[in-house]
Amino acid sequence: MRSGATFAERVALACLARDVPESSLESRRRAAEEVVQSLTALPDSTRAGVGVAGVLARGVVGRSSGDRLVSRLDAAPLPGVGEYLKLVRSLALVAWFEDAGS
Repeated sequence: MRSGATFAERVALACLARDVPESSLESRRRAAEEVVQSLTALPDSTRAGVGVAGVLARGVVGRSSGDRLVSRLDAAPLPGVGEYLKLVRSLALVAWFEDAGS
């Protein structure tokens, strides 16, 4: 993963590696970039809420990566953190499947 990757990209890459293990790293990276673009395109008020959930999620996982990152988010007791994981995972899977189909 490149050093400037956003937290959403880290989560998307980890989710795709776990959910679609046969995918290539390059296809996961393209999907993760699409996740960031999708989150950036949200209306301001929604993007702010997602941003707060992302900050909470980042606090939960610390420096975890890969499967451990997803597991920690999945087990987090904070509702916003679980919703953040569901949002990023869903966007990542849609982006990956769209890319794989083209």
